[in-house]
Amino acid sequence: MIVGSERLEIVASEIAEAHWQLAVRNSLGVCSVWVESFKTPEIAIDAALNAIESEGVEEFVSVEGFEYLLDE
Repeated sequence: MIVGSERLEIVASEIAEAHWQLAVRNSLGVCSVWVESFKTPEIAIDAALNAIESEGVEEFVSVEGFEYLLDE
């Protein structure tokens, strides 16, 4: 998904039956991973969309601690 000028990828992965892991990956490959699991991928994706809306995209594109990714 594109939010403003930032690209975020929402990833819901099944880790066990009725247990879905959620991550939001930014354009540098840095992931924000939820510690709780979700019963369905739809619930997981809704949680990510709600977090992006309530916390703002900046929380997901921050490179603090990952500045080396900017060096090429």
